Amino acid sequence: MIKSTNVILLLFWLFSYHPIYAQETTLNWINKKILKIENQSETQITEHQTQINRVVTTIELNDLVEQDIILPYYYWSWSDIEDISEKIKKIPIDVTPLLRNLITAVLISEMPIDLNSSKERNLYIVRLNKLIELGKLREAQLFINANDPTLKISSDPQFIINIMRGNDTLACAQYKNSETITPNLKKKLYCLSYENEMQEANIIFETAKMLNFINAYDTEILKILLNSQQEKLFFTYTETNKISALDYVILEKNKAIDPKIVIPTAFLTYDFNQNIDVRKKLIAGEKLTKIGAISDTQLFQLYKNDIIEDNFGDELKNRIAFIKSLEKSIIAKDPVQIRKFLSEGFSIFDKVGLSTQFSEHYSAHILNQQNLGWDTPISIKMSLLTGNYSDMKNSISLNSNFILAQSVAKNDYSKLRNISSFEENIISAIRDPIYNEKNTNLIDQGKTGEVILSSILLLTDDNKKNAKNIKNGLRGLMQTGLEKIAKLIVIQYILMD
Repeated sequence: MIKSTNVILLLFWLFSYHPIYAQETTLNWINKKILKIENQSETQITEHQTQINRVVTTIELNDLVEQDIILPYYYWSWSDIEDISEKIKKIPIDVTPLLRNLITAVLISEMPIDLNSSKERNLYIVRLNKLIELGKLREAQLFINANDPTLKISSDPQFIINIMRGNDTLACAQYKNSETITPNLKKKLYCLSYENEMQEANIIFETAKMLNFINAYDTEILKILLNSQQEKLFFTYTETNKISALDYVILEKNKAIDPKIVIPTAFLTYDFNQNIDVRKKLIAGEKLTKIGAISDTQLFQLYKNDIIEDNFGDELKNRIAFIKSLEKSIIAKDPVQIRKFLSEGFSIFDKVGLSTQFSEHYSAHILNQQNLGWDTPISIKMSLLTGNYSDMKNSISLNSNFILAQSVAKNDYSKLRNISSFEENIISAIRDPIYNEKNTNLIDQGKTGEVILSSILLLTDDNKKNAKNIKNGLRGLMQTGLEKIAKLIVIQYILMD
């Protein structure tokens, strides 16, 4: 038994920290020059607002995600900081890829960030944690580098980002030398275990248990972490406890995850970032791409590069072999084969919920073949799903199963017949954009960002069967200049229903 004085010294040492600098590249796309509206004349404000409006009306979702265009600071400059924070907290992580990318664009936009202000500091942490929950680790890392490179308040999120990327060495090095308001025993023991300092880890663990510093849930997780491997331990999940990213990594490393546990899909970024098991990496990649946590480029690069192994399973083997064949036809510039493979590919990847991502990845080749005369229901559907319909030369086909989607794309509703009340509700948001007076007032007050957040909440999965909420959410996006995004959401609703 450790003497009380030793216990005090041990715990004092346990919770000692010093600052360290983050070591990744800086975020070059965030504008550091915050617009000083209060110092501008009325004429300057009017001129600048006119310029902003001109930019906003041409915003495209891909531009937002690629950081070529970000939502301007004006969108948040007069907003209620606490209201923004609460709305972001309410955004669920189980959303469509299209909404996930829009949410990401909102989270990395130029909201107020003053780490010396308690409200703005809280907003920064809320945004950062939401990026991590969504599985957007790259964006979260760049967000830290741009706004808190010394990890003044970001040490905990930084630790999670590092371990989810499989970079335990950096995670533990930064943790040892970082300052944090709330020291975390679990992280300390995780790092000691990683460094094989098991005796020290067990002493701290037993001391913390003796002093009732650990609840029953964490005790079970830490027993698995510090298991000597002489016995097989399994985690018993209860709904009263929310599994964290660190818990998932501990359980995954020790093969102690109960198959009955519902794991947040974004946690699979850990599996995707590991290079040990290629099959697991591919399966995780497919799931992450399906929800929009990673890009289609990242997934399809795996298909193109990885060799086919025996343990992949027939379906995964077939997808990899198919992509390699499609790539060969593209290199050979054989239009007959390219069109054949594109059509087959849509069906193959539709079975696993990746038809939109397949279409996005090969959108340039689809468009090129359409320009060469490829005009079929499948080719049109792929273009519609990806928003690549501005150059579509075909007229709306009465024989098509997706007349409504084509009508929305072309803003031509003359051939609509016998549509459902749900379809009528959602297309009316695009066809007849009657704007909400409350939204108009908020925009006039410089609170455009709050309208976007409210619209996103109306469009999340909890409301997807509520036509009225969907219509109001779409109208909100239309009102803030995000017309193309709203239209693409409607088209995907129609085609993927």
